[in-house]
Amino acid sequence: MKLRNKLFGVWLGLELLALPLSLPAVAGLSQHFSFSISAQVTAQPIDAPQGVSRFLVASNAPFAVLSSGAATELNVSISQSGIIGGKAYGSAAQIPGEATTCSMPSSNHNKWRIYTSFDKTAARRGDVTQQSVLIEISYDPEVTLDFEIVTLDNLYETGTAYLAIPCSFTAS
Repeated sequence: MKLRNKLFGVWLGLELLALPLSLPAVAGLSQHFSFSISAQVTAQPIDAPQGVSRFLVASNAPFAVLSSGAATELNVSISQSGIIGGKAYGSAAQIPGEATTCSMPSSNHNKWRIYTSFDKTAARRGDVTQQSVLIEISYDPEVTLDFEIVTLDNLYETGTAYLAIPCSFTAS
């Protein structure tokens, strides 16, 4: 038997003996390092007529749509897939939560949460456009509103955002 084969055999034997000793050390490393992906949402404004705002939204976590400006009735709708400007979107997307057909901020204070998703938009692997949904918000064309789309993890970092009441809310 050649010396090279003997040395390889000795080295392999030492590796096998050391394996039970190294596994606990490797397992301990997982307690010190986090292997999680941070929550992200991407929103691309899409051209729309006065009184309508459209956003192509992709997320790997639940998110919220915030409105600031005048108190007015808002209608939110979501399309899972379609074509915008000749480019398809949503082939790898899912509806992240039920759309609020109508919400009404009760005053002009700060920001209002007009939509809250319960899931990510990505249903499976794909590029950002494939994992996007279209969010369309319609409102009185005479008012000017600003919208912000944030992950639920970052919702409270944006300041106070009041929950808008549904238009069908009735006082008893």
